[in-house]
Amino acid sequence: MNDSPIRSPARLLLGFALIALAAAASMRADDHQKCSNHGAAGSWSYRFSGSLISDPNNDGYPNDFPANGVGTLTLDPSGNVSGGGPFKTGCCLSQLTFTGTSSVHADCTGSLTLEIYQDGVDQGSFDVDEVFGDNANAFHWILTDPYHVISLDGQRQFHN
Repeated sequence: MNDSPIRSPARLLLGFALIALAAAASMRADDHQKCSNHGAAGSWSYRFSGSLISDPNNDGYPNDFPANGVGTLTLDPSGNVSGGGPFKTGCCLSQLTFTGTSSVHADCTGSLTLEIYQDGVDQGSFDVDEVFGDNANAFHWILTDPYHVISLDGQRQFHN
């Protein structure tokens, strides 16, 4: 029996390989605990609902009307957003499209600025707060301006 403290090179290499694999696996696990524009990139479906308000200074909001819609959007690794879908308010059905930029933070919160078009007519620029959940496979958005009480919920369709 050999009591030498020196081990065979094959056993040493195997030991180092196992340590390296374990370290790489833990680093990958830690990376998945943070959000980023790159991690949010992909194809998404969404639905939204809420109200449009013509006079937010009126305490009773008697001038609000319901709004809802569904659609798809794409987020690219650089934070660019584009998408659209059907939009329903009261009696009218129209088509919304939008483009913009998103900034996703490591804590899975972020913000967007969207340029929104209704039936091709520019409706202006809107600010949105966002939160990603379900391992960045779902998002929740809320418009922050006083004329819209609208939230969007989305689910990842595909990773880019």
